[in-house]
Amino acid sequence: QEGLIRKAHVIVTGVPTKDYRLPTAWVQPGTVVINVSHFKNVDEEALLQVPGVKYVPLVGKVTVAMLERNLLRLIDNFHS
Repeated sequence: QEGLIRKAHVIVTGVPTKDYRLPTAWVQPGTVVINVSHFKNVDEEALLQVPGVKYVPLVGKVTVAMLERNLLRLIDNFHS
């Protein structure tokens, strides 16, 4: 997990638990971080200390529904 996060230019957190936190030390400068979970999976203060990070703290229910729909389509297309 750490190696993937360190290489990512875009990170989408969607962990459905309040106990998970994205380790901000793994986030590289200039990364876009999007939280689609109902819980705050990111320490916003620490994250914004990373130079050039763009943070989207939450998205609406419709956006989450579209992400889920697109994920299901991706799985279906991959296995067809």
